[in-house]
Amino acid sequence: MKKKLIHVLALTMFGVGSFASTYMVIKQSDGSSVEYDVENVVDVTFRRDSVDNGSQNAKKLPCVTMCDNEMAVKTLNVVGINLSEPLKAKFWDGTGHNIIVSTEDGSIVVYDQNRAKITIPEGVADNGTIVFENEFGETETNFIFRDTRNLLITHDDPEYLNLFNQDRPHEEYYSEWNDSTIKMPDAFIELKESIRKSENTRGDFSVFWDVEGYSALTYSPNGESNPNGVVPKYPTPFGCFSESIASGETSFNDYVIKFEVYVPKGYPIEGNGLAIGFYDSDEHWTDIRSYCAFWQPSRASFAKDADGVWQQSAIFSVWNTNDDWMTITIPMEELRYNFATQNYYCSPQTDRRLINDPDMEYHGFGDVQNGLPFFDLPKNAKLASQLLGSKVKSIQGIGFVLGETDQPNKSSRPFIAVDNLRIVPKDNNGAVYPLLKWGQPTRDFYMTPHYSCE
Repeated sequence: MKKKLIHVLALTMFGVGSFASTYMVIKQSDGSSVEYDVENVVDVTFRRDSVDNGSQNAKKLPCVTMCDNEMAVKTLNVVGINLSEPLKAKFWDGTGHNIIVSTEDGSIVVYDQNRAKITIPEGVADNGTIVFENEFGETETNFIFRDTRNLLITHDDPEYLNLFNQDRPHEEYYSEWNDSTIKMPDAFIELKESIRKSENTRGDFSVFWDVEGYSALTYSPNGESNPNGVVPKYPTPFGCFSESIASGETSFNDYVIKFEVYVPKGYPIEGNGLAIGFYDSDEHWTDIRSYCAFWQPSRASFAKDADGVWQQSAIFSVWNTNDDWMTITIPMEELRYNFATQNYYCSPQTDRRLINDPDMEYHGFGDVQNGLPFFDLPKNAKLASQLLGSKVKSIQGIGFVLGETDQPNKSSRPFIAVDNLRIVPKDNNGAVYPLLKWGQPTRDFYMTPHYSCE
């Protein structure tokens, strides 16, 4: 039954519309609605502004919290709140947010209050935030679009250091271990070329695929692999942020490792992943796993045998990036210490030990004795102040490893394209898959988007 509003001298309606009916619907703060019959209203005014001078307006401002691909070329998907039409996006042109697109010109498609897709205009410069504007005002993103401030591994732009200390993981090579030549399948070669020509690919990239081998992609500013004449400005991968860390203005854990991946639906990750970590020199890049994180986005379900002992075998979910590039984030606190010396299988995202046979025990990454956060170790207490000194060999290189011993599922054939390895400040963007929650992201653009604007 409708309630009545009788003998109202004036009624102010917020929003857009016309007073054509004899009743109105008021939505309450708890989400419910109450219908009122309206009688004898003397004056009706429609307003598009908010209820008070500021607080209500602020609640309706557009706020974009995440994008799918920070290095996008043609299209950018975003999530947030209050993405209402008409909506504008203002991109950085090098001097200001002067490149503007909108829903009105068809460059922005709003799916709902939380999701939108943007056609990226020409002339957008690197290293700029994006400003979003609706009828209530504008806000600026926390993440920097096309952030190249500390780009370590890139495949195209000669402005940035692009240092590899071995063949790229998809190139043909001779394996002494197998006494054979390892070559990426023809189907993958064709797929790589197809992705390279796709609209959101900046250029070339590397592909990890051989789950039965051992391949790596690394950056080493002081190693023998440096191209002739290249003199890095900073001795560690923390690059332009090294001075802030050394001075104590920031800490290691204020930064994250980021990169983009492309995992097609046809060749998904199914119980596979990459080790990402630091090492001390070109000669020791195989020690990346000494202090590393593991990025393994497919969910694993382990089982116990009849005696209640955890087994190495597992059932895995299938994971891909929806046939586009996706930004991944590895927080520094995810890096764990001392796993190159452990006889472990691929249980790094569990807190238990798995038994394969009576002579083989595999240690989980959550083992408190063996999986300590690297940058929190007492021995590293002075590492920040020494970051630009002579005692920082242990973190002079950084890179990816796809290792046979790290793959619980060797029957899968994943295609894992990677590019744009960088270390940058935290900004709450990028998919995060914590070590102890295998396949259960704390943040993911598609599965668990981050909406909070607080």
